[in-house]
Amino acid sequence: MRRYQRYRTPGTTSRPVVLQLMSRLTLLLVVAMMVYRFADPGWLHGLDGDAPQAADAAGKGSPPAKPADRAAPPAPQAPAVEPEAAVTDQDPEEAEAFRDERQAITDKTLEIQREEMNAYSRVLHWVENQSFAAMQKRAHADLSFTDLVHSPEEHRGELVALRLNVRLLRKIPKTRDGVQLYEAWGPAPDSGTYLYDTIVVDRPAGMPLGEIDEQAHFVGYFFKVQGYHPALSKPADLPLPAPVLIGRLAWRPSEKPQIAASDWLWGAALAGGVLAVASTLFGLMFLRHRRRTFTRLVTSISPTGGPSMEDWLEQAQLSHAPHAGGETSSTDSPASQDPEPREGPPFSDTARDQ
Repeated sequence: MRRYQRYRTPGTTSRPVVLQLMSRLTLLLVVAMMVYRFADPGWLHGLDGDAPQAADAAGKGSPPAKPADRAAPPAPQAPAVEPEAAVTDQDPEEAEAFRDERQAITDKTLEIQREEMNAYSRVLHWVENQSFAAMQKRAHADLSFTDLVHSPEEHRGELVALRLNVRLLRKIPKTRDGVQLYEAWGPAPDSGTYLYDTIVVDRPAGMPLGEIDEQAHFVGYFFKVQGYHPALSKPADLPLPAPVLIGRLAWRPSEKPQIAASDWLWGAALAGGVLAVASTLFGLMFLRHRRRTFTRLVTSISPTGGPSMEDWLEQAQLSHAPHAGGETSSTDSPASQDPEPREGPPFSDTARDQ
């Protein structure tokens, strides 16, 4: 019994064709999703769906309505008193008084000393009488961390504006007038890992307290260089310098992008397509492995290299069957047998020569 190997001609359900078909369908799905998303101008410009609303409002002649869950930017803070009557560093008498009081300020201490409180209270009074915008107009934006640390006497009492990455915001004791103060620690782009210590008057609305990571703008008066011990420092380590500034902080909450319902739908469709492709590939690999295992099992039971059992039995019967007419086969005749050796002396060398 012969075994014939059955060959299957490749059709539309073969493994390479199925893989190509599934990959092309997935590619078409991705391209369609990208075309749909790029057709939305609000998604390109990061308007979070406000562009259609603004266009409708512009056509009606009314301003667009803002979402209820989006915090409004902080409004400019008005000065506590009228600019004409405000007591600030622009008053010659105030400036002269601060020059006398600044002589008691000592740099690189771990806290503000008692003899420094008069100058400290005067600078706080200046900040309370001015708005953020008023101080920002006269502030120096070119003073760096190195300038303040290495030349504190030269820049003491000057207005400084910087962009601060607030890492810690906490409450500190109130002033004599009952104004709540806050302390904001954080680095600036020019300070690297070194921190600024800022005393903030009137914390921005909605700004969280504690350990945070928020970008803000600060403007205020440089007061002194104070030492501090960073986290994980040892008691024997020297304190690091931190410029102390007294002023105001401007902060706007970061707007998180809103995900529309269509985004979830397209994301689910893409995930479903990828899952279908992965399931198809896994199924094809599993079936191929099962087919290989079955082929090895059949080959080990009946190898194809030798004759089958039926062929061997048929050949054995033909070899032992008698010939027609009573004749014996050539294997049974005496002539086919080897002749017996003759007895006698072997030929000598002399006879062989003759």
